[in-house]
Amino acid sequence: MLRLHPVIRRAPGQDPSLPSEVRAANQRRGARAVCRECALSLGHHLRRLTCDEAGHPVPCDGWYWDVSHTGSFVGGVAAPFPVGIAVERVSHHGQDAVRQAGEREEYELLGGFRWQNFARLLSAKLAVLRKAGRELDKLADCRLAAVPSGQGLVIHFQDRHHFVNQRFCSAHYASVCADLPFDAVLEWDWRDAPPDTRSARA
Repeated sequence: MLRLHPVIRRAPGQDPSLPSEVRAANQRRGARAVCRECALSLGHHLRRLTCDEAGHPVPCDGWYWDVSHTGSFVGGVAAPFPVGIAVERVSHHGQDAVRQAGEREEYELLGGFRWQNFARLLSAKLAVLRKAGRELDKLADCRLAAVPSGQGLVIHFQDRHHFVNQRFCSAHYASVCADLPFDAVLEWDWRDAPPDTRSARA
């Protein structure tokens, strides 16, 4: 049976006394560690995680992968098909960011504007874009089409609908987008503990 196993962990090395560039590097290393952890849980070893000139993840041995990180959590996912992940913290943003994330009609579909709905909508759209290998300048081309459940959203992008699986925990929304068959199993692995980053150098 086909499984999708996104892994979310506490971001390592985020002591406020550390320089911001060090904390950012620790987030990137942690995100790659959980991506490898995801692949290993599915019986696959990702030898090297590299990106192209645009910064998009390059498939490894036919496996696709993606990572995301905030100041608090890192996320990673790997699969034998295109996949995207995005983790967003529920927090206040400027009005420009609110408008870029969604139109009034989209927020109304979610029950009205709240910062939690902002994070939910933004993370869903980012997961769709990352699966498609597109940049943030295409954010406006993503539109919320339906809210079928509390565990997912339907986003319209590039003339088709994309279902985004979501999980809310510790004031964060994690979103994963992949073209899964109906009999696939989604298993979230979210733990409030940092990953083992010793094998996440590449």
